[in-house]
Amino acid sequence: MAVLAVPPYLQFFDEDGNPLAGGFVYTYAAGTSFTVPKATYTDAGGLTAADNPVELDAAGIPDVPNGSIWLIGSYGFKVTDSLGNIIKTTDNVTAFTTLAEANDAYFQSFSGTGSQTAFTTSEDLGTEEKGLFIWVDSGTPNITTNGTFATDTDWTKGAGWTIGAGVATAAGAISTAISQTSAVTLVQGVAYSVTYTITRSAGGLIPSIGGQNGTERTATGTYQEVIVAGSTQAIAFTGNAFTGTLDTVIITLANGKGYEIQNPNTYTINGTALTFATAPKTGTNNIYVSAPTLFLGAASAAAAAAEASATAALASEVAAAASEVAAELAETNAETAETNAELAETNAETAATTATTQAAIATAAFSKWNYSTDVNMADPSTGNYRFNNSTISLATAMAISATNTDAANLRLFIATWDDSTNTLRGTITLKKASAPSTFAVFSVTGALTDNTSWLQLTLTYVTGNGTFTNADTFTIQFDRAGNVGATGAPVADGDKGDITVSSSGTVWEIDAGAVGTTELAANSVTGAKIAMGSDVAGDILYYNGTDYVRLPIGTALQGLRTNAGATAPEWATAAGATKTTTTASASANITFSSLDFQNNDYEFSFSNIVPATDAANFQIDLSEDNFSTSADCVIIATGANAGVATFISGENKNLLKGMDNAQTLPYLQILGTVWLSQLVTGKGIAGSYNAQGRNSANTGNVQMSGNIASNANPATFYNAVRFLMSSGNLTSGSITMIKKPRT
Repeated sequence: MAVLAVPPYLQFFDEDGNPLAGGFVYTYAAGTSFTVPKATYTDAGGLTAADNPVELDAAGIPDVPNGSIWLIGSYGFKVTDSLGNIIKTTDNVTAFTTLAEANDAYFQSFSGTGSQTAFTTSEDLGTEEKGLFIWVDSGTPNITTNGTFATDTDWTKGAGWTIGAGVATAAGAISTAISQTSAVTLVQGVAYSVTYTITRSAGGLIPSIGGQNGTERTATGTYQEVIVAGSTQAIAFTGNAFTGTLDTVIITLANGKGYEIQNPNTYTINGTALTFATAPKTGTNNIYVSAPTLFLGAASAAAAAAEASATAALASEVAAAASEVAAELAETNAETAETNAELAETNAETAATTATTQAAIATAAFSKWNYSTDVNMADPSTGNYRFNNSTISLATAMAISATNTDAANLRLFIATWDDSTNTLRGTITLKKASAPSTFAVFSVTGALTDNTSWLQLTLTYVTGNGTFTNADTFTIQFDRAGNVGATGAPVADGDKGDITVSSSGTVWEIDAGAVGTTELAANSVTGAKIAMGSDVAGDILYYNGTDYVRLPIGTALQGLRTNAGATAPEWATAAGATKTTTTASASANITFSSLDFQNNDYEFSFSNIVPATDAANFQIDLSEDNFSTSADCVIIATGANAGVATFISGENKNLLKGMDNAQTLPYLQILGTVWLSQLVTGKGIAGSYNAQGRNSANTGNVQMSGNIASNANPATFYNAVRFLMSSGNLTSGSITMIKKPRT
């Protein structure tokens, strides 16, 4: 039986019906939106893969043996011109073999291990993932987060609960809960399987899902039960005077999903190699792979359609015989037209000459040269080109052989590449023949030098991509720029508010008064539009009588004042001001001695203070003799508090009471400020304070503020201040003292 003839080679055309010279044919896996490349072949056996893309020659024929492209399975085709512009896309182009192969069904099951991703099928299933049906039973996932208590995270611990050494521990016969909010939404009324292990020395432990309690367990063991979820999202284990540990919490749906069909994007098939992107779960025969007969029967339908086409071709042959009779009648009319044809022949000869010239130019425009890494501007040798810099983006000149890799001498054509009178005389595009994504684009920006066997071009780099490797073959295309047009008359200054540029290059400013404050929207000019030069945080902008200028930020302890001429602000150091910082490290106290309260006021800033002893009070003392013999107490005269149940006015020394010795984030460490001043000898101290820290009960942060006074009138001025805890050392932290001369 005869069959319909298939073209022995392919030819592609542009939108005007001309051969697609220098174009490309890209091939992809069908149904992937032209994103997953798929190889075609140069032989019927599918042994040698063709380049992807396949480049087209000057006649638009694939540059492969016999111009033939061989397929295996289904493809998406994308055809572009030499510049990458899309001419045509076609998806789901399928190659079929025999009817027997099309009707050969397949089924096989596999067992998952939880880590295995690659499986081998008993038959060659081709390369089309959509030709398969795959089901996987993935079981039911654990919805608990950190159910093994590997880290002290994810769980909210009630009083008495701790996490460590891979278990949650309840100490002290507690009746609080350890809980977490489910990462997967709990559905009220749905049954969940709960599995966990406890070691128990006292009391009992009660599991709950969504607020619905399960069975209280009062013995060591591993338990599993089903709980119907309540209305909340909480997973909790609540003690009933419980002492012991909790471990290995697993919560799943009581009923699994069963087998689920898999998206073809989650696996690949290549012959007998089936590979999953993610390993299927552990199970026995929990993976089903099928290629049903009815699905593959589409190939049978395609084959039958081909046979129908052959029948139609036979009918066409009969019609052709009838057309032959009509052709004899038309012969007479053809003789009459012969005279007109002779006249047209002359025009055709002229057109042929033009076409030959244009074909030569088209051939030259897509000619090939080999890249050389040599950077010397000399003869690159036949068929080669080179730049004056090995970094392509820095190249400013190119030496190119007058003869391309096809031994065609294109010297006269290349010599026209600088003919435009425009500053940018044209554009050169270089594309790697085997990988067009590797390319470079240059502008021709100067006169070329014709050295007969080679030419040197002046270039400016525009853009590019990829790496140029020695001896790589590139197609080189030139696009000429038009000549410079006639220069028009200069533009005259217009009405108020016009902004123009004269032909001589002078930039005119906006006329005075053209834009007033009414034309500017409120708050339309922000700090982002103001630049003072080398802007630094703390700089000040001021007016110097002519313009607004920058005053750089001053240094520590400096103040702002008017200069001697009273014309501008300036920074100056306050006379006698000093700053001292002392750091605690297992210190009994932090003391500042030899102070001069007669002439100075003092500010003390403490930060990150941590006591060594829990529930100790943070205190302050004064002395007239550097704590040699005297140590006067400080009375907290008035105060206000937050976070403490009680506070008594008249506290002796205590700035903060009952501090926690952990003081770890997110809890506050002790911090605050004390201000002290003694104006007259023999009189008490005067001052104020603001302090805060975490109380030892861990129920809140303490914040205290108020006034300070000494409890006695000293014989002279005080000269020392110290900070300490009512018991134990200061583990860490620092206190900074600033002396402020009194003026």
